[in-house]
Amino acid sequence: MIRWNHPTKGIISPVEFIPIAEDTGLIVPIGEWVLNEAIAFIKKFPALKIPQHCILSINISPIQFNHLLFVETFSAVLKDSTPQVKQLMFEITESNVIENIDESLIKINK
Repeated sequence: MIRWNHPTKGIISPVEFIPIAEDTGLIVPIGEWVLNEAIAFIKKFPALKIPQHCILSINISPIQFNHLLFVETFSAVLKDSTPQVKQLMFEITESNVIENIDESLIKINK
């Protein structure tokens, strides 16, 4: 889970700021930033001697998952990171998938 290191308040829990980011739509660019940072970190795995079987997991917000350009945005980022993709896992809440299972399955499969 992402943390916000506020310049005056210190570390702010995602419980406090993620709902605000979702309400304002900022969760979409935050999610894209997290994905880019995750890929950059995974690329450092060999230098850090992290085994290939280790996985980095990132949470996908329901707002982000339901965004019209979710698949396209994530596909564009992942396209240039083919070897690293195998060490990345997306966590999607069940309630989000169940809401519209057919559309969710299409996105997941893509």
